[in-house]
Amino acid sequence: MSEKLDGVRAIWHGDKGVFLSREGNPFYAPPWFTKRFPRGNIKLDGELFTVRGGFQDCVSIVRAHNRPDRWKFSVSYQVFDVPTMADQPFEERLKWLKRRFDGGKDAIRWVHVLQHETCKSKKHLIDRLDEVCANKGEGMMLRQAGSLYIQGRSRSLLKVKRFLDADAIVRAHEGGSGKNVGVCGALRVEMLDDKGDPTGKLFKVGSGFTDAQRKVPPKIGATIIYRYQELSNSGTPRFPTFVGERAD
Repeated sequence: MSEKLDGVRAIWHGDKGVFLSREGNPFYAPPWFTKRFPRGNIKLDGELFTVRGGFQDCVSIVRAHNRPDRWKFSVSYQVFDVPTMADQPFEERLKWLKRRFDGGKDAIRWVHVLQHETCKSKKHLIDRLDEVCANKGEGMMLRQAGSLYIQGRSRSLLKVKRFLDADAIVRAHEGGSGKNVGVCGALRVEMLDDKGDPTGKLFKVGSGFTDAQRKVPPKIGATIIYRYQELSNSGTPRFPTFVGERAD
């Protein structure tokens, strides 16, 4: 098990010398950040990360084309897998990462191999989950021992969180009332399924926004992440809260 980070998922492509999102969109890391990354036929899977609870700031940094200064002392790459070793068990892939990045001449100060530990029991998992959430973390990841690398969703890799999260497409903005008069009061969104396809189910997301985000909300057609407790009988999320806009 390992901590689930609230950063931006990024795949390092050594042959292209660039970070790409899962959708294939580039993130504009400054040259000094990636200068010593492995090249050639090497892919790394990880998260561009700032701090716990810093998802939206992280998105704004890695999506910007011309603000390399914001990466310095802010962004790290938390690497947790090696897609180019997909046919080898996870434990072997993790050993390779530790040999490559944990100490020695090839270590990079802003690259860290995400810490993993053996889950000994359900209580062990819940205790770690409580510890992470108490420190504003997002949750935990459980990985099946000996599992191979599978791109996309997999039964061998599971999220464990206090709340559920999902994606939706912004379909409309609704004006606010009270202290939010003149700005966005809520987003009217359409739920997406696990494959990222629209479901036709519409609902509102009205909480979780900063004042700045209400003044400049995600554009219509943008994909957002929302958090919720459970689904209602009609299949829509109960108590949805805005988390941020998808980076890719």
